[in-house]
Amino acid sequence: MFCKKKVLAVYVIVVACFLPILLTGCPEGPEPVEPDAAQLEINDAPDPADMLPPEEPMDEPEIEEVDIEDPDRAPDTVLATVDGVDFVLQDIYDEFDAIPVQYHQQARYEQHRILENIIQQHLMIEKAREKEMDGTDTYSEMMEQFADSPAVEDMDEETFREIVLMETLLQDEVVAKADISDEDLRELFEQYRQMMPEEITFEQIKPQLEQTLIQEYVEDYIQGLMDAADIERDEEWIEEKEEEALEARPPMMMPEGEMTVPEDAHEQMPEPEEFPEE
Repeated sequence: MFCKKKVLAVYVIVVACFLPILLTGCPEGPEPVEPDAAQLEINDAPDPADMLPPEEPMDEPEIEEVDIEDPDRAPDTVLATVDGVDFVLQDIYDEFDAIPVQYHQQARYEQHRILENIIQQHLMIEKAREKEMDGTDTYSEMMEQFADSPAVEDMDEETFREIVLMETLLQDEVVAKADISDEDLRELFEQYRQMMPEEITFEQIKPQLEQTLIQEYVEDYIQGLMDAADIERDEEWIEEKEEEALEARPPMMMPEGEMTVPEDAHEQMPEPEEFPEE
């Protein structure tokens, strides 16, 4: 069984607000002096910047197309079965195609995570339907709120409704029921205190700490759905994609800036050539 490790991260956002100074008036100064003819000639001279040729627009770098089709597996190859529902390789292709092209190079090594996301979304949608979330006030409000959003302009109605169903489920079943005390927030604050600038206070970062705990509750809720479900995965395919992701990572760097070397590197290196004695 593939286990997803959860890593709790705190993103510290410091917003600096500068209030504008409104000038309601200014002290009276000396009367303006009329410029002489020489000064007028200087002022009428053309700006050197206007004499330069216009800059040619820079060509945007071409985005390399990424093909993730598996030559050894058919598109209908079953990668996971969740409570009797099969998810196939074509589902990975469809999700990958929905990702903006500029992220394809990175997403090609995240196919095993795409599968996990598909499983999680399926379980949330099924739970939302079981609880009839589409009949709640939260669902109606979200449908109205997101209807005019540019993000859903090119989205089909079924996908849009499923997204709102998942958001409604998390809002009513997790966020609304989250019991977060100041003690919980202060404990989290002290846990990550060394990662924050010294001038940051608890009150300043309190909203971000609350969102962090809510995100943890959301992850626990989804993990609970997965634990309760009957899930079978193609472990061979998952291990293959995990290995590809590891191989695509850049070399690790030591604190001193030196690159790490595998322990068996000496076994992989060719024998030194023997040079003839002079």
